[in-house]
Amino acid sequence: MNSLGGRIPLEIAQCVLLEDLELCCNNNSGTIPSQIANLRNLNTFLDLHCNALTGPVLAGIRGMQMIQAVDLSVNKLIGAVPTQIIGLVGLKYLNLSYNHLEGILPSVIWQKLSILEELDLSHNNITGSVPPSISKLEMLEILELGYNNFIGQVPYTGAVKKMNMTSFLENPRLCEIAGSLRISMEELKRATRDYNCDNLIDAGNYRSVYRGVLLSGESVAIKAFRVSDSERVERSFIRECKTLGKVRHQNLGLRYLHHDCSPQIVHCDLKLQNVLLDEDMMTDVADFGIAWLFGPTDDSANTTSALKGTVGYIPPS
Repeated sequence: MNSLGGRIPLEIAQCVLLEDLELCCNNNSGTIPSQIANLRNLNTFLDLHCNALTGPVLAGIRGMQMIQAVDLSVNKLIGAVPTQIIGLVGLKYLNLSYNHLEGILPSVIWQKLSILEELDLSHNNITGSVPPSISKLEMLEILELGYNNFIGQVPYTGAVKKMNMTSFLENPRLCEIAGSLRISMEELKRATRDYNCDNLIDAGNYRSVYRGVLLSGESVAIKAFRVSDSERVERSFIRECKTLGKVRHQNLGLRYLHHDCSPQIVHCDLKLQNVLLDEDMMTDVADFGIAWLFGPTDDSANTTSALKGTVGYIPPS
């Protein structure tokens, strides 16, 4: 990191033996010189992130076939994600986030990047559907497509199925699967009147629960997480999904959870806000974000010495 400014010099293409080019976190402006694509020995890292570069993503990027990592994030690049990326068969890391990219993601690109491990296209203006071919990237470990304008259904198969819930944040017209029901983020905002405080049922340190009515007329409770502590949020979300996936009773009362459910469940945060009444005055226990499961289960979060629960409601044990 320096304080370099101005355009990237065209003469840099004369460094034909260059294997690694890092000009990140400077004040470089203008377009990315197409001559960089002539650096055929550039096979490690092209890092130009955190500059003020404009214009399209490097059009001749296909020439760097064995490049392993490309980071052009936090610039002012425009246009579509170029199909020439298909030629980067050695690519493991690609970050084009925080730019002004638009258009659709061509499905053909992802069919050839078989060893791609990390893909970040977040914070752009990309539209269209999420290509199903992304789910076939067997080596993919990190996927960030949030804060775009994707539409349609998330292809929850293969590699995509491994991703956490933050991978697709803030794509209002993107649908997810909830049982057999497809619910878009746009419908959730409408159902809660844009998460209006009048619809607020409960709030905690890192999540809020809202009452909502879907277009079908069905009443639902919608939990919205704050992503400032994404690791904690993800653990809580996964634990709650695993817990609710074990129960088989329409009214979650304590006797069922403690004695009849397999595995047995200890709520760990039972308080007034977490006991709900339906229109028939039947009780439901809610918010299983810190629950414990006892018995045969693969939940690695079962055993912990940390204090769990709300002060004033924590049991003496």
